[in-house]
Amino acid sequence: MFRILYLIATMLVFSAPPSRALSPEVQADLLLIQAIEAIEEGDYSAAMRYFDALSALEVPKPEAFLFHYGKTALKARQFETSMTMLESYINAVGSSGEFYQSALGLYLNAQKQMQSEKERQIAEAQRHAEEEERQAIEVGIANLKRELDILVRQQGITNKFTEWDDACHKNAPTVSTAEKPRYYVGELTEDCAYRDGLGTYYWMDLGRIYVGQFRNGKRHGYGIQASVSGQRHTGMWKNGKKHGSGSIRFTSGKTCTGLWRDGHMIGEGTAGGNTSSTRCFSSADGRYQFK
Repeated sequence: MFRILYLIATMLVFSAPPSRALSPEVQADLLLIQAIEAIEEGDYSAAMRYFDALSALEVPKPEAFLFHYGKTALKARQFETSMTMLESYINAVGSSGEFYQSALGLYLNAQKQMQSEKERQIAEAQRHAEEEERQAIEVGIANLKRELDILVRQQGITNKFTEWDDACHKNAPTVSTAEKPRYYVGELTEDCAYRDGLGTYYWMDLGRIYVGQFRNGKRHGYGIQASVSGQRHTGMWKNGKKHGSGSIRFTSGKTCTGLWRDGHMIGEGTAGGNTSSTRCFSSADGRYQFK
């Protein structure tokens, strides 16, 4: 039946001479028939074009228009349009409408799919942001590695060897997990149990790198620790903490040179870099202040 009406509608809409043009009301009925026919054939793009043409006509629309428009928009994954049309149909016809029950089901379906699509987009955006951050960290760490290697060599510290032997590859301590990817390249104790000597430690999850001396697995001796944000500490370390003379360069360009003990700055230091201050110190909460 729809096939016959569809052919008649097509002939009338596209073949009728101007002198016998159909009224807008009849055109609306015929466009609805054409849209329904396209839906049954699975051509939702064509159906949407017919619905758009019908919407442009300044005539009262058949109640079924809202239902079929919402149904088609759902198939076309235009969820907000689908919900708007189905909601208008449900409110217009009430529970006595021909497609009332179907409209309710489609409305709930559109609602669920729209929520799923939003969650997918959020997850995709998060994955994209994480990948961009990871790439930026890798590039930043590679640049820091080249720069810090030069600074360490300027201190007269040289590596005994640059590659681990097979035994060390097998027995070296694990420093990386999927959640916290961290890597070490450098010298080890003879039993390969601890980082010991000159090496480079990467905190890939934090965008941080340390190049310098180690003892028994901890930063110990001269070393430089920097982050891709631009902050850097250069100086002496003991048992994994800043200890002795050192200097911090902040992302703002300010510097603070002084003495540290067990990871904490003691007394006042000398301010420099991009600041008019002459002195610097660490407050009780660990923040550096300039005066």
